[in-house]
Amino acid sequence: MKKVLKAVALMIFAGFLFLAVIYLAKPLYFNWGASQGERVVALPGDTFVANPSSTHTVAITIRAMPEKIYPWILQIGAEQGGWYSFTSIEKLIQCEIKNADSLHPEWQNRKVGDEVKFCPGESGPPAYTVVALDPGRSMVLAHQAKDGSYVDTWEF
Repeated sequence: MKKVLKAVALMIFAGFLFLAVIYLAKPLYFNWGASQGERVVALPGDTFVANPSSTHTVAITIRAMPEKIYPWILQIGAEQGGWYSFTSIEKLIQCEIKNADSLHPEWQNRKVGDEVKFCPGESGPPAYTVVALDPGRSMVLAHQAKDGSYVDTWEF
């Protein structure tokens, strides 16, 4: 019985330790790569979710003009250009994505209302919907609740 109690106590301690690390690391991964200015600037999709419980601004610097980057953003999605991410992570979560290494003209016609899948086929989380496009500048994806309100956005 003592061994069981020790094991349970150890699991509870490990759980609290895990939560503490997540809580302390939260500012790092919720704002990965974003400058202070990027964290506070208004972005195109900010108005879709009325009262967000949290916000995340993750950024990278790409040394290219927006018109060179935007076509790559338009072809994001599991059944198009992929997510330009780490294939080892995609395989780990059983989401076999092929990331494009060139621009495809047939994937450049995104429009509001299009679905953007996270994983190919019927696997993975629900698809995002394109809710806003500012040609040459931004694309906003979102999930919508049954009542029509938006529950999250993902902006590029």
